[in-house]
Amino acid sequence: MMRQKSLMAAALALSISACQPPTSDSPPTEPSDDNYQQLLAGQFGDYQQANANRLLRFPEDHGAHPDFRMEWWYVTANLEDQLGNWYGVQWTLFRSGLDGPKSLGDQRQVYMAHAALSWPGGHHAMQKYARAGTGQAGVQNPPFHAWLDHWQLRSTNKQSWLPLAMTAADDQFSFDLVLDSDKPLVLQGQQGFSVKNTQGSGSYYYSHPYLEVSGKLNIDGQSIAVSGSAWLDREWSSQFLLPSQQGWDWLALHLDDGDKVMIYQLRGQQLNSADTVKWLSWFDSAGNRKVLTRDFELSALEYATVAQRQIPQRWLIRYGKELTLEATAKQANQWMDLDYPYWEGPVDISGSHAGVGYLEMTGYPLGSTD
Repeated sequence: MMRQKSLMAAALALSISACQPPTSDSPPTEPSDDNYQQLLAGQFGDYQQANANRLLRFPEDHGAHPDFRMEWWYVTANLEDQLGNWYGVQWTLFRSGLDGPKSLGDQRQVYMAHAALSWPGGHHAMQKYARAGTGQAGVQNPPFHAWLDHWQLRSTNKQSWLPLAMTAADDQFSFDLVLDSDKPLVLQGQQGFSVKNTQGSGSYYYSHPYLEVSGKLNIDGQSIAVSGSAWLDREWSSQFLLPSQQGWDWLALHLDDGDKVMIYQLRGQQLNSADTVKWLSWFDSAGNRKVLTRDFELSALEYATVAQRQIPQRWLIRYGKELTLEATAKQANQWMDLDYPYWEGPVDISGSHAGVGYLEMTGYPLGSTD
């Protein structure tokens, strides 16, 4: 999500350490729930702020924006094998700017990657870290290439952004997928500027929700051919949360008629408080935006205990008489048990439309039901 995609606070935690480079598999600082929120809502360094005056440019904006403090390339995919079994895939590369002068160049950039595989009864999450400027991680464009070690998202055609090859692996799990589309990417918010809080600050945000996927997964030594739909999110900013905002809920929905719906809410300390900001974007099957609104209902209908937290598992989405959906998690055990943990996984859509999608939820404290 926002990625959000997907969890930028994890990448921001790396900015505490500006002296010693991290290893590829361990963070340089000890994470905590307190600095998670503090860093995502904080301001430091001489980084630019996102605003509504800048128009997005392509293919330039597929690449990195080191003048901004945080950024991510985030993909979720809803997949099936030839027998109709479902699978979910997440791939995210986060870039975080350190607190230091611009003269440091790449040395003040740190990358973190998250990846996950989900299947009936199973879920596996992976992470990596690296500092920029060493060749271990980075983003080049054009042609587009984002990587951390052998985890990669890259254009396979030097003349165009698509198709994209996407890979990630550890000792027992891997995926090797190709993403392509003949439909356009879409701009979120107001021509690509997405408001994230009541003070009007936010991020630059675009998506490609029309990606078709094919390739292979490897789960415990078994190679599985899969196909399906993917959603790519791109977002960069220097600050978008307020200290009074505790987390978010984000949904990316593929409806069976080809329409796409993105929903998020950034929650205040109390749900539906004045600090809660939410948006719904609805695009038709051709890439045209039908709706951008804050006037809709998003409410949790069912909870499950996950990682000692009460985490919503079924959501109601209602927009006028045109859209009444329930998004239901395929399984509760989708906890990303990483250095900065959160819930993320595939959902089924029912109601006025059917379909599938992905759900990410952050900021649910131990024992919380809000």
